[in-house]
Amino acid sequence: MTKYLSLLSLALVTLWACQGESTSTNGEQTRGETPTSYDNADGAATKADRLPVEVKKISKVSADCQSPDDLCARVELQYPYLAPSVGPLAESVNEYIRNAIAQYAESTPGAKLSTEQVADAFVKEFETLLKNNRDIPSGSALDVQGEILYENDRLLSISLPIYSYVAGAAHPNAETELASFDKKSGKKMAYEDLFADRAALETTIQEQFMQVIKGKTQEALTLDDFFWGEGFSLPKNFVVKKDSMLFLYNPYEAAAYVFGDISIELPLEDLQKMLKPGILSSN
Repeated sequence: MTKYLSLLSLALVTLWACQGESTSTNGEQTRGETPTSYDNADGAATKADRLPVEVKKISKVSADCQSPDDLCARVELQYPYLAPSVGPLAESVNEYIRNAIAQYAESTPGAKLSTEQVADAFVKEFETLLKNNRDIPSGSALDVQGEILYENDRLLSISLPIYSYVAGAAHPNAETELASFDKKSGKKMAYEDLFADRAALETTIQEQFMQVIKGKTQEALTLDDFFWGEGFSLPKNFVVKKDSMLFLYNPYEAAAYVFGDISIELPLEDLQKMLKPGILSSN
């Protein structure tokens, strides 16, 4: 528990340092949404093909949140945003990001909240918890730092790391949402869209999975010790990068929390025979 609280303290200090100036509304400090331009650093798209992407920033803290040691809730959201004029891709990407963040508003499950409303709900949930239990040992934190990983003239790849801690929980949670989108149709790419030989891919990922596990523990474990008795499955999150593909199992997806995330990155040249012909080549 001491380890987890130390991690939480570090995260809260980082969040506080990133807050900057804020205003106070009804006892709740907020910086609101601040769109800025997004500099896509990694991509093969020409300048003319690159999308106009903004960075949305939302910062909120609960009442009486004056220093990193205060018992309060802090929210820091930063993520890429595509203007509706971009077309189907904007709708798909923006909704994907909204859904990924919305799951952290626990008091309103199933509600279609904006990211601003999610931040408000997260803060209010903490304030309700604190009102009912003044003995909670620490505050709550939600930190999202999304970015565009890669863009060419056909694909846009998104990374959305999310850190969360709810006061009173046994440990914080950290996971990353990954996705690649077809720029023309807006479709979020699935394995069947990219791979002609899924069986070969599964064999490769299984082998790489166990290699990563061997680097995390001295125990003699097999694939049967993972995936919660349901058998091997490819990770929910994968993304196309410039010269590679990243496959990511978040904590609890395939293994216990102690194993953390399990990240597998493979060069595109190693996957070439499994991919559909020409699927990742530029137009």
